[in-house]
Amino acid sequence: MNVLFRATSISLALLVIGCAPPEPQITRLPPRNPAEMPHRPPSATPQPVPAPAQQPATEEDEDSKARQSVQRQEVEDETRRLMSYQKNLFQIFKLTEIQAGFKEKPNALGVFELPSSKNGKLRLMLAQLPGSPVRLSVGTYNVNVDVVIDYVETLECVSSTCEGKTQNVVRSVPRTVQFYMAPRLGYVHRKDVSLVDTKATEGKGRNYRSSYSDLVMTVQRISAAPLPNRQPD
Repeated sequence: MNVLFRATSISLALLVIGCAPPEPQITRLPPRNPAEMPHRPPSATPQPVPAPAQQPATEEDEDSKARQSVQRQEVEDETRRLMSYQKNLFQIFKLTEIQAGFKEKPNALGVFELPSSKNGKLRLMLAQLPGSPVRLSVGTYNVNVDVVIDYVETLECVSSTCEGKTQNVVRSVPRTVQFYMAPRLGYVHRKDVSLVDTKATEGKGRNYRSSYSDLVMTVQRISAAPLPNRQPD
């Protein structure tokens, strides 16, 4: 009976083994030869853009630079000579009045006289003297002329309340006139000036009519300055 039991147990074990699912088969590929692997080219490195080649200076450019250098030197030399006359600019420039009728006072440099004026306007002209010791030809300058205008203003009432009455007021009016002296203008410049003290006449209204007499214009100061960073005209 023991023999039969063992035989039965062995048979059952064999039956279980036969019914078990087969072990999965794993296929292992052989390692690849690195020499056979496809070669991937490295990413391209952007090449720097070359700077544009500098064009060689032409003969015309060289001539232009040479002319500019000569002009700058001429302006510097001329300015140096003019500045040496800063305290004697009446030897370089002539000031005249060309509209109201001012005349130079004899033996008084920079003093101009006018007996009378009705409109209170004048025009000054500054020009280079023909015999100037510094002959300006290349530089550009601002010339400031400080003047004082002394005169008597006669106020005549035209209102019905005071018609015919007059009043004389002595006035002294300072003015600074700037002249632009440049080669293209021939170193001649004209400027309009009002000798009327507008602040003093604001309150007159329309009740008074003005006239002017005993006018004397005196130059207090004249100065010149080169215009900076400016090419010759």
